[in-house]
Amino acid sequence: MSIQTMTIALKKSKGGVKNHSAWFAWVLLTPGLVLLLMWSYFPSIYAFWLGFTNASPGNSGKFIGFQNYVQLMSGPGFWDSVYRSLEYLIVVPVLMIVPLLAAVLMNQKLPLTTLFRGIFFVPVVISMVVVGIVFNELFSTTGFLNDVMYSLKLVNTPVPFLSSKNIAIFSVMFVTVWKGIGYYMIIYLAGLQSIPEELYDAAALDGATFLQRVRYVVIPSIWPFMIYVMIASTLSAMSVFTEIYTLTGGGPLQSTTTMLVYVYQQAFSQYKFGFSAAAGNFIWLILIIISLAQFWISSRRYSK
Repeated sequence: MSIQTMTIALKKSKGGVKNHSAWFAWVLLTPGLVLLLMWSYFPSIYAFWLGFTNASPGNSGKFIGFQNYVQLMSGPGFWDSVYRSLEYLIVVPVLMIVPLLAAVLMNQKLPLTTLFRGIFFVPVVISMVVVGIVFNELFSTTGFLNDVMYSLKLVNTPVPFLSSKNIAIFSVMFVTVWKGIGYYMIIYLAGLQSIPEELYDAAALDGATFLQRVRYVVIPSIWPFMIYVMIASTLSAMSVFTEIYTLTGGGPLQSTTTMLVYVYQQAFSQYKFGFSAAAGNFIWLILIIISLAQFWISSRRYSK
Protein backbone atom coordinates (compact mmCIF):
# COMPACT_ATOMS: atom_id res chain seq x y z
CA MET A 1 0.00 0.00 0.00
CA SER A 2 1.39 3.39 -1.00
CA ILE A 3 1.87 6.29 1.41
CA GLN A 4 -0.84 8.30 -0.40
CA THR A 5 -3.34 5.44 -0.05
CA MET A 6 -2.52 5.07 3.67
CA THR A 7 -3.02 8.83 4.19
CA ILE A 8 -6.45 8.77 2.50
CA ALA A 9 -7.50 5.74 4.55
CA LEU A 10 -6.35 7.43 7.76
CA LYS A 11 -8.33 10.59 6.93
CA LYS A 12 -11.45 8.54 6.25
CA SER A 13 -10.98 6.72 9.55
CA LYS A 14 -10.64 10.00 11.46
CA GLY A 15 -13.68 11.40 9.68
CA GLY A 16 -15.67 8.33 10.65
CA VAL A 17 -14.65 8.69 14.29
CA LYS A 18 -15.65 12.36 14.24
CA ASN A 19 -19.03 11.58 12.70
CA HIS A 20 -19.60 8.79 15.19
CA SER A 21 -18.72 11.11 18.07
CA ALA A 22 -21.03 13.80 16.73
CA TRP A 23 -23.96 11.38 16.47
CA PHE A 24 -23.25 10.01 19.95
CA ALA A 25 -23.18 13.56 21.32
CA TRP A 26 -26.55 14.32 19.72
CA VAL A 27 -27.98 11.11 21.19
CA LEU A 28 -26.87 12.23 24.65
CA LEU A 29 -28.26 15.73 24.10
CA THR A 30 -31.64 14.57 22.77
CA PRO A 31 -33.41 13.96 26.15
CA GLY A 32 -32.38 17.40 27.40
CA LEU A 33 -33.40 19.07 24.15
CA VAL A 34 -36.79 17.34 24.22
CA LEU A 35 -37.40 18.52 27.79
CA LEU A 36 -36.26 22.04 26.85
CA LEU A 37 -38.71 22.10 23.93
CA MET A 38 -41.54 20.70 26.07
CA TRP A 39 -41.13 22.92 29.13
CA SER A 40 -39.64 26.11 27.69
CA TYR A 41 -39.99 26.80 23.98
CA PHE A 42 -43.36 25.17 23.32
CA PRO A 43 -45.11 26.89 26.30
CA SER A 44 -43.64 30.23 25.19
CA ILE A 45 -44.85 29.80 21.61
CA TYR A 46 -48.25 28.54 22.79
CA ALA A 47 -48.63 31.47 25.22
CA PHE A 48 -47.83 33.89 22.40
CA TRP A 49 -50.61 32.34 20.28
CA LEU A 50 -52.99 32.21 23.25
CA GLY A 51 -52.71 35.98 23.62
CA PHE A 52 -54.65 36.36 20.37
CA THR A 53 -57.56 34.15 21.48
CA ASN A 54 -60.40 34.27 24.01
CA ALA A 55 -59.37 30.98 25.64
CA SER A 56 -60.88 30.08 29.01
CA PRO A 57 -61.42 26.86 31.02
CA GLY A 58 -63.12 24.32 28.77
CA ASN A 59 -62.73 26.62 25.77
CA SER A 60 -59.64 26.36 23.58
CA GLY A 61 -60.53 29.81 22.26
CA LYS A 62 -60.94 31.34 18.86
CA PHE A 63 -58.73 33.89 17.17
CA ILE A 64 -59.81 37.44 18.09
CA GLY A 65 -56.83 39.41 16.82
CA PHE A 66 -55.57 42.25 19.01
CA GLN A 67 -58.70 42.58 21.17
CA ASN A 68 -56.92 41.35 24.28
CA TYR A 69 -54.13 43.87 23.79
CA VAL A 70 -56.59 46.74 23.19
CA GLN A 71 -58.43 45.81 26.39
CA LEU A 72 -55.12 45.52 28.20
CA MET A 73 -53.96 48.99 27.14
CA SER A 74 -57.30 50.61 28.00
CA GLY A 75 -57.79 48.96 31.37
CA PRO A 76 -56.43 50.67 34.52
CA GLY A 77 -55.67 47.42 36.35
CA PHE A 78 -52.72 46.49 34.19
CA TRP A 79 -51.13 49.94 34.30
CA ASP A 80 -51.51 49.95 38.10
CA SER A 81 -49.55 46.69 38.17
CA VAL A 82 -46.90 48.22 35.91
CA TYR A 83 -46.60 51.15 38.33
CA ARG A 84 -46.19 48.74 41.27
CA SER A 85 -43.48 46.86 39.39
CA LEU A 86 -41.66 50.12 38.63
CA GLU A 87 -42.01 51.10 42.29
CA TYR A 88 -40.41 47.78 43.18
CA LEU A 89 -37.24 48.91 41.39
CA ILE A 90 -36.34 50.66 44.65
CA VAL A 91 -34.65 47.39 45.62
CA VAL A 92 -32.17 47.60 42.71
CA PRO A 93 -29.76 50.25 44.12
CA VAL A 94 -29.95 48.54 47.50
CA LEU A 95 -29.05 45.18 45.94
CA MET A 96 -26.17 46.83 44.11
CA ILE A 97 -24.64 48.70 47.05
CA VAL A 98 -25.23 46.54 50.15
CA PRO A 99 -23.87 43.28 48.63
CA LEU A 100 -20.87 45.20 47.30
CA LEU A 101 -20.05 46.53 50.76
CA ALA A 102 -20.56 43.06 52.23
CA ALA A 103 -18.30 41.53 49.57
CA VAL A 104 -15.56 44.09 50.23
CA LEU A 105 -15.66 43.24 53.94
CA MET A 106 -15.82 39.48 53.30
CA ASN A 107 -12.82 39.77 50.97
CA GLN A 108 -10.63 40.98 53.83
CA LYS A 109 -8.45 38.57 55.77
CA LEU A 110 -10.43 38.77 58.99
CA PRO A 111 -11.27 36.12 61.61
CA LEU A 112 -14.39 34.02 60.90
CA THR A 113 -14.72 35.44 57.39
CA THR A 114 -15.67 32.04 55.96
CA LEU A 115 -18.37 31.62 58.61
CA PHE A 116 -19.89 34.99 57.85
CA ARG A 117 -19.87 34.25 54.12
CA GLY A 118 -21.95 31.17 54.83
CA ILE A 119 -24.32 33.14 57.07
CA PHE A 120 -24.87 35.73 54.33
CA PHE A 121 -25.54 32.98 51.78
CA VAL A 122 -28.01 30.95 53.87
CA PRO A 123 -31.10 33.00 52.82
CA VAL A 124 -30.31 32.29 49.17
CA VAL A 125 -30.73 28.52 49.54
CA ILE A 126 -33.90 28.72 51.64
CA SER A 127 -37.11 28.16 49.69
CA MET A 128 -39.06 31.36 49.05
CA VAL A 129 -42.22 29.64 50.28
CA VAL A 130 -40.53 28.92 53.62
CA VAL A 131 -39.27 32.50 53.75
CA GLY A 132 -42.79 33.75 53.10
CA ILE A 133 -44.23 31.67 55.93
CA VAL A 134 -41.55 32.84 58.38
CA PHE A 135 -41.92 36.53 57.52
CA ASN A 136 -45.70 36.23 57.64
CA GLU A 137 -45.26 35.33 61.30
CA LEU A 138 -42.63 38.01 61.91
CA PHE A 139 -44.68 40.78 60.27
CA SER A 140 -47.98 39.79 61.83
CA THR A 141 -49.62 42.35 64.12
CA THR A 142 -49.27 39.76 66.89
CA GLY A 143 -45.90 38.53 65.64
CA PHE A 144 -42.39 38.62 67.02
CA LEU A 145 -41.36 41.92 65.44
CA ASN A 146 -44.33 43.85 66.82
CA ASP A 147 -43.84 42.23 70.23
CA VAL A 148 -40.21 43.37 70.35
CA MET A 149 -41.06 46.89 69.20
CA TYR A 150 -43.87 47.15 71.75
CA SER A 151 -41.72 45.82 74.61
CA LEU A 152 -39.02 48.38 73.76
CA LYS A 153 -41.75 51.07 73.73
CA LEU A 154 -40.96 51.98 70.13
CA VAL A 155 -44.65 51.76 69.18
CA ASN A 156 -47.93 52.06 71.05
CA THR A 157 -50.00 50.06 68.58
CA PRO A 158 -49.01 47.14 66.33
CA VAL A 159 -47.55 48.10 62.96
CA PRO A 160 -49.61 46.60 60.07
CA PHE A 161 -46.62 45.55 58.00
CA LEU A 162 -48.67 43.41 55.61
CA SER A 163 -52.18 44.85 56.01
CA SER A 164 -51.50 48.52 55.29
CA LYS A 165 -51.54 49.54 51.63
CA ASN A 166 -48.84 52.14 52.36
CA ILE A 167 -46.45 49.76 54.14
CA ALA A 168 -47.05 46.31 52.63
CA ILE A 169 -45.04 46.85 49.43
CA PHE A 170 -42.00 47.98 51.42
CA SER A 171 -42.28 44.98 53.75
CA VAL A 172 -42.15 42.67 50.73
CA MET A 173 -39.20 44.66 49.32
CA PHE A 174 -37.33 44.05 52.57
CA VAL A 175 -37.77 40.29 52.12
CA THR A 176 -36.48 40.50 48.54
CA VAL A 177 -33.39 42.43 49.67
CA TRP A 178 -32.77 40.09 52.62
CA LYS A 179 -32.89 37.05 50.36
CA GLY A 180 -30.82 38.56 47.54
CA ILE A 181 -27.88 40.06 49.42
CA GLY A 182 -25.98 36.77 49.73
CA TYR A 183 -26.38 35.86 46.05
CA TYR A 184 -25.09 39.16 44.72
CA MET A 185 -22.36 39.24 47.36
CA ILE A 186 -20.94 35.99 45.95
CA ILE A 187 -20.94 37.50 42.45
CA TYR A 188 -19.08 40.55 43.70
CA LEU A 189 -16.63 38.34 45.60
CA ALA A 190 -15.77 36.57 42.36
CA GLY A 191 -15.01 39.93 40.81
CA LEU A 192 -12.99 41.16 43.79
CA GLN A 193 -10.84 38.04 43.84
CA SER A 194 -9.97 38.57 40.18
CA ILE A 195 -8.34 41.94 40.93
CA PRO A 196 -4.50 41.68 40.92
CA GLU A 197 -2.88 42.32 44.30
CA GLU A 198 -0.46 44.71 42.59
CA LEU A 199 -3.27 47.25 42.19
CA TYR A 200 -3.95 47.23 45.92
CA ASP A 201 -0.23 47.52 46.67
CA ALA A 202 0.13 50.46 44.28
CA ALA A 203 -2.83 52.22 45.87
CA ALA A 204 -1.39 51.62 49.35
CA LEU A 205 1.98 53.09 48.27
CA ASP A 206 0.16 56.17 46.98
CA GLY A 207 -1.44 56.59 50.40
CA ALA A 208 -5.00 55.79 49.30
CA THR A 209 -7.53 55.33 52.07
CA PHE A 210 -9.93 52.37 52.21
CA LEU A 211 -12.74 54.34 50.55
CA GLN A 212 -10.36 55.65 47.88
CA ARG A 213 -9.24 52.09 47.09
CA VAL A 214 -12.88 51.09 46.72
CA ARG A 215 -13.62 54.05 44.43
CA TYR A 216 -10.52 54.03 42.22
CA VAL A 217 -9.47 50.36 42.26
CA VAL A 218 -12.39 48.13 43.17
CA ILE A 219 -15.31 49.71 41.30
CA PRO A 220 -13.52 50.17 37.92
CA SER A 221 -12.19 46.61 38.12
CA ILE A 222 -15.55 44.97 38.84
CA TRP A 223 -17.68 47.24 36.64
CA PRO A 224 -18.78 44.30 34.38
CA PHE A 225 -19.96 42.45 37.50
CA MET A 226 -21.91 45.53 38.57
CA ILE A 227 -23.58 45.66 35.15
CA TYR A 228 -24.67 42.05 35.58
CA VAL A 229 -25.99 42.69 39.11
CA MET A 230 -27.91 45.74 37.90
CA ILE A 231 -29.55 43.89 35.00
CA ALA A 232 -30.26 40.73 37.01
CA SER A 233 -31.72 42.59 40.01
CA THR A 234 -33.83 44.79 37.72
CA LEU A 235 -35.31 41.82 35.88
CA SER A 236 -35.87 40.04 39.19
CA ALA A 237 -37.62 43.09 40.67
CA MET A 238 -39.81 43.60 37.60
CA SER A 239 -40.85 39.94 37.60
CA VAL A 240 -41.29 39.49 41.36
CA PHE A 241 -44.06 37.04 42.22
CA THR A 242 -43.35 34.45 44.91
CA GLU A 243 -42.63 36.94 47.70
CA ILE A 244 -45.86 38.80 47.04
CA TYR A 245 -47.95 35.67 46.55
CA THR A 246 -46.81 34.14 49.86
CA LEU A 247 -46.91 37.35 51.92
CA THR A 248 -49.81 39.46 50.67
CA GLY A 249 -51.38 37.74 47.67
CA GLY A 250 -51.44 41.10 45.91
CA GLY A 251 -53.31 42.95 48.65
CA PRO A 252 -54.31 44.88 50.58
CA LEU A 253 -56.53 46.62 48.01
CA GLN A 254 -54.21 45.51 45.17
CA SER A 255 -51.42 47.67 46.61
CA THR A 256 -48.84 44.93 46.02
CA THR A 257 -50.20 43.62 42.71
CA THR A 258 -47.21 43.70 40.39
CA MET A 259 -47.26 42.65 36.73
CA LEU A 260 -46.80 38.91 37.24
CA VAL A 261 -49.30 38.87 40.11
CA TYR A 262 -51.77 40.58 37.77
CA VAL A 263 -51.17 37.92 35.12
CA TYR A 264 -51.71 35.17 37.70
CA GLN A 265 -54.93 36.76 38.94
CA GLN A 266 -56.33 37.10 35.43
CA ALA A 267 -55.54 33.47 34.63
CA PHE A 268 -56.48 31.66 37.86
CA SER A 269 -58.96 34.03 39.54
CA GLN A 270 -60.74 35.54 36.53
CA TYR A 271 -60.05 32.50 34.29
CA LYS A 272 -59.22 34.71 31.30
CA PHE A 273 -56.45 32.57 29.84
CA GLY A 274 -56.22 34.47 26.56
CA PHE A 275 -56.19 37.88 28.23
CA SER A 276 -53.65 36.68 30.80
CA ALA A 277 -51.39 35.36 28.02
CA ALA A 278 -51.60 38.74 26.26
CA ALA A 279 -50.56 40.50 29.46
CA GLY A 280 -47.69 38.05 29.88
CA ASN A 281 -46.53 38.65 26.31
CA PHE A 282 -46.55 42.40 26.88
CA ILE A 283 -44.58 42.01 30.11
CA TRP A 284 -42.05 39.85 28.27
CA LEU A 285 -41.60 42.68 25.76
CA ILE A 286 -41.17 45.25 28.55
CA LEU A 287 -38.47 43.16 30.23
CA ILE A 288 -36.55 42.70 26.97
CA ILE A 289 -36.62 46.45 26.28
CA ILE A 290 -35.46 47.29 29.82
CA SER A 291 -32.63 44.77 29.77
CA LEU A 292 -31.42 45.90 26.33
CA ALA A 293 -31.57 49.56 27.39
CA GLN A 294 -29.62 48.84 30.56
CA PHE A 295 -27.03 46.83 28.69
CA TRP A 296 -26.61 49.56 26.06
CA ILE A 297 -26.27 52.38 28.60
CA SER A 298 -23.90 50.39 30.82
CA SER A 299 -21.79 49.29 27.87
CA ARG A 300 -21.38 52.90 26.71
CA ARG A 301 -20.39 53.91 30.24
CA TYR A 302 -17.88 51.04 30.48
CA SER A 303 -16.38 51.78 27.04
CA LYS A 304 -15.62 55.33 28.15
